Amino acid sequence: MVISSHISVSIARSSVYDDKLLGKGFYYLPILIYSLFWGLRYNVGTDFQSYENFFRSVKMNTSNIYKLEPGYHFLNEILANLDLTSTSIFIVTSFIVVYFLYKSVSTKSNLLPIVIFFYFTTSTVLFSQNGIRQSIALCILFIVIRFFVEKKYIKSIILLILAFLFHKSVLIPAMLIPIFYRNIFSSRILVLIAMLFTLIFGTELLPYLLKQSAFIFTALNYDQLDRILKFSVTFEKGSGIGFLLKISIYILTIYLSPYVKNYFKLSPYIIFYNFFILGIILEPIISQNYFLNRINMYFLPMRIFVYAYSCLYLMKNNTTKNYLFALYYFIAHILFFIASVYSNSNDCGYFQFR
Repeated sequence: MVISSHISVSIARSSVYDDKLLGKGFYYLPILIYSLFWGLRYNVGTDFQSYENFFRSVKMNTSNIYKLEPGYHFLNEILANLDLTSTSIFIVTSFIVVYFLYKSVSTKSNLLPIVIFFYFTTSTVLFSQNGIRQSIALCILFIVIRFFVEKKYIKSIILLILAFLFHKSVLIPAMLIPIFYRNIFSSRILVLIAMLFTLIFGTELLPYLLKQSAFIFTALNYDQLDRILKFSVTFEKGSGIGFLLKISIYILTIYLSPYVKNYFKLSPYIIFYNFFILGIILEPIISQNYFLNRINMYFLPMRIFVYAYSCLYLMKNNTTKNYLFALYYFIAHILFFIASVYSNSNDCGYFQFR
């Protein structure tokens, strides 16, 4: 899809094609490929059966036993009333996710193919097959950020309401957008110290963070502390090449940040970067808890854009050192993606069609 998006964007913007309709057709062709590939999957993703069962319950008018966001419920009702099979919900939601991801980047930008690359290789694509509702909200949030920077506030609010209809937790990162449109994490040294601190003391910080964030769970109807603690998972700092690669990418990104900020002054980069830093600081702490980690799935995926902007900066400032840095980003993330598939991340490793 990375290659097809690059080719389709190039063709769509080529002066050879005066037909705008044809150009748009080429531009959105990868969306169709993506939607069919992931939409026709079978038993792929941890929650695959849950989504299938919900669709069937809508068809049988028994969906009142579930409590899901109205936007997702309504989408299921439309497809059920059209007498479509459960496959349709996976095709349509895959289309929605990648469509909004596409729209988060200007058609005039060279950023899109790189964004698509990191969407796959950071394994955000694998999470999208599991946390479908949150992934829709996340990709809409990407556009909300873009429109906020472009001062299209009405569009931002409308899209935020749409995102809320699919996952109400989107309000948490949305409230941070105006704050994060500032150079908050300007000190690279302090950011590195904070990252190192949470890596070492993350386990000890979790109980305190749970206590301080209780109001968030109440707002999201996760107000039973025993339920929150039940879904704890073990976070392993890890050792070896995978861990070192990840940390080195974080450090390189932090090192490059002032140069990238200065180069893309009018872009949403600063907001994406602030979310990203918050995500990597929180990662060692809240990866131990299911619900808190889901909140961080709004922060960490912002690295898709942070890495894309960083690589675009490196390639535009064409020195040997910069090309090597960009190559390091690409090779490291190809290895990350292979490892994710091999380890069956989000139960997406053993892919099969219907």
